Amino acid sequence: VALLVLPSVSFSDPFRTKQLSSVSNTLINEFMHMQPSVNDKGHVVWSEPSGLYFYDGQTTVKLPDLGYNTGSPQINNNDWVAFEVGTCGDMQICLYNGSQTIQLSNPGYTNYDPQIADNGNVVWSADTNPTTEKKYFYYDGTSIINLTENIVAWGEPHMNSNGKVVFTGYDGNDEEVFLFDGQNITNISKSDSTNDKDPKINYNGQIVWWAEDFPTDSSGYEIMFYDGLSVRQITDN
Repeated sequence: VALLVLPSVSFSDPFRTKQLSSVSNTLINEFMHMQPSVNDKGHVVWSEPSGLYFYDGQTTVKLPDLGYNTGSPQINNNDWVAFEVGTCGDMQICLYNGSQTIQLSNPGYTNYDPQIADNGNVVWSADTNPTTEKKYFYYDGTSIINLTENIVAWGEPHMNSNGKVVFTGYDGNDEEVFLFDGQNITNISKSDSTNDKDPKINYNGQIVWWAEDFPTDSSGYEIMFYDGLSVRQITDN
């Protein structure tokens, strides 16, 4: 794993730049001081070796984080925060819901890269131990759903602010783009001639991804677009 050295975390607006943290500039502290997240209200959350911190535009407070190492915090527009806790090889996903922190994931997986919607739903990736089989898990506010129960996961999922999730999965023939709308999982790409990869979904449920010609021409790449009703190719490479 490459160790990245990042500058001190700061919050910027058109009028001023304010340094939020006071961690000394050492390699380990800079490494732990990664991936700040900001919501549409300008509220910021970030991780330090001493814990998880929240800035509301005026003051900084430490959030309850279960007393473990924290990382990859993501904040929604209601100031709820999803984040990783634990150590390398034993990472779990937690949710701060504005008043308390709860653990969402279960031991037996290395869990990472949480994303949180404005309704508090959370999606994350997980690797099984000791194998490297990947899973995607989804918290719907009540229970945990395995999105990859019957699908082999590839890449990483992407969730919009409404809680809809898109991801790439292997269907036994090639890679396809799947949509989870909160109730059902649907194959959106439905193509046996391309490997469909790296989907992204916006607030309106429109989806974009890139497709690789399969299996004859690995040099052909196209951009695909789903408008909510049908798929169309928008490039001709």
